[in-house]
Amino acid sequence: MVREQDTEEYKQFLTHVRPNRWIEVDVGEYRLFRFNWVTSLIASVMLWGFGIACLVDGDATYNEFKQWQTWITQNFTWLYIGTQDVWTVFLLYIMMSQYGTLKLGKKDEKPQYSDFTWFAMLFSCGIAVGIYYWGVSEPMYYYRAGYGNALVKPGFQNDDQRAQQAMFITFFHWGLHAWVVYIVAAVLLGFVTYRWNLPMTIRMAFYPLVGDLVYGLLGDLIDAISMACTTFGVCTSLGFGVASINAGFHRLNSNIPADDQDWQVGLILVITCVATISVITGINNGIRRLSEICFAMGCFILIMFLFMDNTWFLLNSFVQSTGHYFQWVIQVGHECDTWQQLNLEFQNGMSGAADYQYATNQLWGSGSEKLYDRISDAMVNTAGHGTPRDWIADNHWHNMQMTSAQELINFMAPDAPPGPSPPPPIPYDNEPPPSPDSPPPSPPDSPSPPSSPPPLFMDSTSMYDSHPTAWIDWWTIFYWGWWISWAPFVGTFIAKISRGRTIRQVIVGAMIAPIMYSFLALGILGSLGIKMERVAELVLSSGAPDPHAVVDYENGSVDCAGLGYSGGEPVRDDAIALAKVGYYPLACRAHTGRIFDVTEPYGDHMSTFLQLAIIVNLILYFITSSDSGSWVDDSLSANGLANPPVIQKVYWAFTEGMLAIALLVSGGSNALSAMQAASICAGFPYTIAICFMCTALWRACKIDFKEEDIMTGRKFNTGLLDGFEGFVRINQKKGAPTASERIASIAKGMLVPFMALQKVLDNLYGKKGSNGVWAAIYSIPFYTWIICMCLPQDNVFAIAWACFMLFAFVLVALRNGMREKHHVYGSTIEDICCAIFVFPLVVSQLEFQATHEIEMDSQVPDHLRTTVDESDRKVVGNGAEPTATKAAVDGLPLTGVSEIVMTSVSA
Repeated sequence: MVREQDTEEYKQFLTHVRPNRWIEVDVGEYRLFRFNWVTSLIASVMLWGFGIACLVDGDATYNEFKQWQTWITQNFTWLYIGTQDVWTVFLLYIMMSQYGTLKLGKKDEKPQYSDFTWFAMLFSCGIAVGIYYWGVSEPMYYYRAGYGNALVKPGFQNDDQRAQQAMFITFFHWGLHAWVVYIVAAVLLGFVTYRWNLPMTIRMAFYPLVGDLVYGLLGDLIDAISMACTTFGVCTSLGFGVASINAGFHRLNSNIPADDQDWQVGLILVITCVATISVITGINNGIRRLSEICFAMGCFILIMFLFMDNTWFLLNSFVQSTGHYFQWVIQVGHECDTWQQLNLEFQNGMSGAADYQYATNQLWGSGSEKLYDRISDAMVNTAGHGTPRDWIADNHWHNMQMTSAQELINFMAPDAPPGPSPPPPIPYDNEPPPSPDSPPPSPPDSPSPPSSPPPLFMDSTSMYDSHPTAWIDWWTIFYWGWWISWAPFVGTFIAKISRGRTIRQVIVGAMIAPIMYSFLALGILGSLGIKMERVAELVLSSGAPDPHAVVDYENGSVDCAGLGYSGGEPVRDDAIALAKVGYYPLACRAHTGRIFDVTEPYGDHMSTFLQLAIIVNLILYFITSSDSGSWVDDSLSANGLANPPVIQKVYWAFTEGMLAIALLVSGGSNALSAMQAASICAGFPYTIAICFMCTALWRACKIDFKEEDIMTGRKFNTGLLDGFEGFVRINQKKGAPTASERIASIAKGMLVPFMALQKVLDNLYGKKGSNGVWAAIYSIPFYTWIICMCLPQDNVFAIAWACFMLFAFVLVALRNGMREKHHVYGSTIEDICCAIFVFPLVVSQLEFQATHEIEMDSQVPDHLRTTVDESDRKVVGNGAEPTATKAAVDGLPLTGVSEIVMTSVSA
């Protein structure tokens, strides 16, 4: 038997691993450990450190991360919305361009899996269980609720259009913008793995940008954060999702408690054990077969719904809703709720409102002191206003325009599946809303609100008929952040199973096809939910003196008491009679049971069969998500090794399950929600990372097509991110600056940039006496920025940042000029990003380019100058069953730092 260490594939794999990071332990012939200890340690510390924080004080941790999430939404809605649109356009362009013909593998290589198996695996990993979980409930939240539920996206004139609006928004959250983040990561990882022979880890996605830096600390951090995001997402979904399964078992057998912690812990243990067995048996035998069973079973359930109900109504809804999606997706896809979020400036922004995060103005640089406090002070003792700021501070609870987010999450959506799981909309009223179960308690010792004076600003919802300020935080930004935080996990898995397919095939099959299938499933389930709601409303409000007082479609609200419901259950004779034939006002029912409610109209035996099928399918989908997540964690910890030791697979699988159990038992829903909020916050830096991934994919395609501009381009003689390697190069070139010189230069760029700028001007225009004068003039905005930032006067910071931007654009012009003179590959957008975010490094880089005669590296490494279609290279690491005949490939250096080439950090 040949030892693993003696195989050519393993030896080639080791060329992509720093020896001082790799741990390899055997016991006799048994492989015990194979992992990158730096990556694994960082990820484990992040996971268990955060877990311990949740265990110690779940409420405090939840409030902290929820505030972070809200801060990100209030300040960076434009970034989330804008980047999702750009990624979608970019991916569609890649699909239709010549780059779409590039294959993730050799030219004559066939797909590793059949179309059915491939689609089943990627769908099961991506969003499958979310279709069940939110298919009925999400459209219902947009359509009707037991409280004020104003929503205008894109708008409506009657209830038919409101129903269509609900379907459109659901499609919007599960459409192009959802899958694009997965596919960008999947296509790029598949490209560098199967065409460039790199191990399949997230760090390698950045190889086209940063080169050999991916083997060092920067790469370790990228993989560790990706592992943490993956585990956060999966274990959060396990903790929340078992509550839904528990509710399903209660529906089948009332002797089973509806919300029992012991049952939920037992379910997590079962799911974790089965997922561990699946990941140990591998993708081909475990994950593959489970995915095929899950997908086939899901199709069977949907077809049953389609034919048991009004088939033509459901098909009409699918076609119509799809048309509405493509009509409105561009407009709504760019909506940032600009005017709704303007209302944040009209709030007093008091601190300490931990339960009312979005009631606090957290706008960066536009706090309450900018507008609210000034107007409040100006209105003191004016007619009808009294002293508003003091009055509001004394009556904080009654002035808040939103109730407790967590209270509503607890009673309406205590569980969340793999995939996005936003909380239900929160009323924008002065008092807590009626609940399907029981109303949230008022804060202790809360006095009755005084009758006067009135709030300083009127409620914008009633004044302007707009929807709540926080709606985009509750839903769209929550979704975008959740999708993005899952990109490392799902993207890696899709890349793994996509070998042998072209980029165009992956985009069409892994983005367009899942979207259309999701629309069909959501169209069926959502339409059934709205239909059931309408049946209940039309029957139960028919005898009311004023039916419109019971059902207010304009505000999307329904009076559950007026429909004969209390605590989510029918209490009036007609409501009880209607429930016996399987119809309920879903807006008055608990969130976790709605998917089971829509099965009730088909008779006892058939509804029981469907409910059992849904429960089994949910469990299997949870297992496929768990084992896929464990596989990704294990692969990243082992630097992309194709088949890590079994003990590592068990460790990562049980880490997910045990962490979910620990949080569920000790911290409950708040601890799990805190981890979920942390995942969403992690989506913020990953938003930037996916922008880099798009650039990396663009450059990789250009390299494989041997386009002249990139093939003849060169790199700067120093890299902006060399600091991750301590500015020490293994293959140091003659004349290269030392580490101390690099550090001194960066300090000089931060304090006295004019000294470096003069050298740059000398290099560009020749040595002239006027260069020193121009360098000093160019530095004036820089020092003005520093001085203004130190001044206490209001609004001086605006002058400061205007001066900084002026200085940054001076650097952009100089860097652009140096690139053109020295034939460095890059772009103006890249220069702008560098100058704004890392200006001291840019000043230092330009100085060394101007003063040091160092041999410049080519933009494209020698080992990539022969494309995969023209070479006989084999794929290593995660490449499945390599067929190349060549014993070894042109390896990358074990150590050393090549010049950095990055969209916003080009070197």
